[in-house]
Amino acid sequence: LYVDRKSSELRLDGEALQVRVAEGEMRRFPLGQLERVVLRPGVEMSSTVLLGIARAGCGITVLDPRNPEEALHFEGRLGRNARRRARQYQLHRSGRERQELA
Repeated sequence: LYVDRKSSELRLDGEALQVRVAEGEMRRFPLGQLERVVLRPGVEMSSTVLLGIARAGCGITVLDPRNPEEALHFEGRLGRNARRRARQYQLHRSGRERQELA
């Protein structure tokens, strides 16, 4: 899910993420169907919303169009992430990369 309008607001609505834009338009997105929420600076939400997104296993990315090289990445639930586990296993098997991480 991409939320790229300034002054948008995110709220939890049961098992869904509610997105309100400045013009008053509102849409609901079931959290169980989302893998990641991508935001721009200026989108408002509470820490309760962050926690709800994380509990649903979704990641959050904040991208700044003025500084595209800077980004914030927040991963949801750390367990049951097959891609992360595969990368960890790959790093473990590679002696050189494992040494660099240590």
